[in-house]
Amino acid sequence: IAMDASQQLTLWAAKFQAWADFLEPKPSGDSGSSGSGSGGSPQDTAMKQLVALLRMREAQTNIRERTRLTDEQKKDAEDYKSSVGKLHQGQQDLHHQIGKVAEENRFKELKKPLEQAEEEIGFAENLLHQPRTDARTVEIEGNAIDNLSDAINLLNEHAGKGSKGQSSSSSEERAFLMQMMKPQNSPGM
Repeated sequence: IAMDASQQLTLWAAKFQAWADFLEPKPSGDSGSSGSGSGGSPQDTAMKQLVALLRMREAQTNIRERTRLTDEQKKDAEDYKSSVGKLHQGQQDLHHQIGKVAEENRFKELKKPLEQAEEEIGFAENLLHQPRTDARTVEIEGNAIDNLSDAINLLNEHAGKGSKGQSSSSSEERAFLMQMMKPQNSPGM
């Protein structure tokens, strides 16, 4: 079962990476934009932040599932310690990423959910450092996922308000993101 779950996580991670690469804004100069500022348009900023948040949510979901599986395999102390070390490193990397995104955030609506997500991710990082992979750690990781989802939803609402009259390709991209944002539950999980 653990191997099957690991394969499913790898499959979804690969799909998510392909989607994120597809959605990442292209740095081409033929967009027809009249502004020449280096900061990019608010819509580009929102899209970049949305992709970053989606990636972080997927990473946190993978860490949560790996934490749950690692806790089930506690009996082998050497493997457990190694696995928890990898989980801690992944959680630490994610903590740095969310901190950077929160610092660069330009949307006041996102301030609270980003702060809450950063706090939960930091708490999970500390629990994994102990090492602790019990139900409480999985719960904290789930809270972080919920906060990232809240930020994603708020950002998508913000993009929806600002895109009235925008091109149909922007609407198509948002529709694609909405489809991608729906939770993907595999059988048996």
